[in-house]
Amino acid sequence: YAYGAGGGFHYSRAAGVFVVSASVRGDVAGPAVREMLAEMTGIRGAPVTADELVREKEGAVAAMPARWSTASSILSTLMGLHDFGLPFDEYDRIAKRLPLLTAADLLSAAQTHLRPAEVQLLVVGDLRQVLPQLEVLQREGLLPGAVVRLDSDGRVLN
Repeated sequence: YAYGAGGGFHYSRAAGVFVVSASVRGDVAGPAVREMLAEMTGIRGAPVTADELVREKEGAVAAMPARWSTASSILSTLMGLHDFGLPFDEYDRIAKRLPLLTAADLLSAAQTHLRPAEVQLLVVGDLRQVLPQLEVLQREGLLPGAVVRLDSDGRVLN
């Protein structure tokens, strides 16, 4: 359904959120949201495969040097460490701890921190096309809460 999709945790000192995003055609917005919710639920129900675990751990370690590749990225990395009260050798420590992570560790973290039943969804698109699809998901109990319509400036519409 998606032209591109991704997700991950975003942190601040006050809270962290898990964000999933995708660009999809309006006519498949409902099925795309259903698939995202299914993936979030699925990752809470079964451990990742051995191949997934290796790929992601190796990728995380391989991506670390980019944090130190430009003056801007170095400054951003150091500011993040400072803001979170972390030591400047935190990435060395992460690189040593990552190989120790197990599929069971990730499953436990997913079960603790991913909560599909509490999802807040922001959909941008043609209301006439997208709203009926979201209403189906609501009737099926997949989307909690009411649909709030906003204008292009973020003001609530009646």
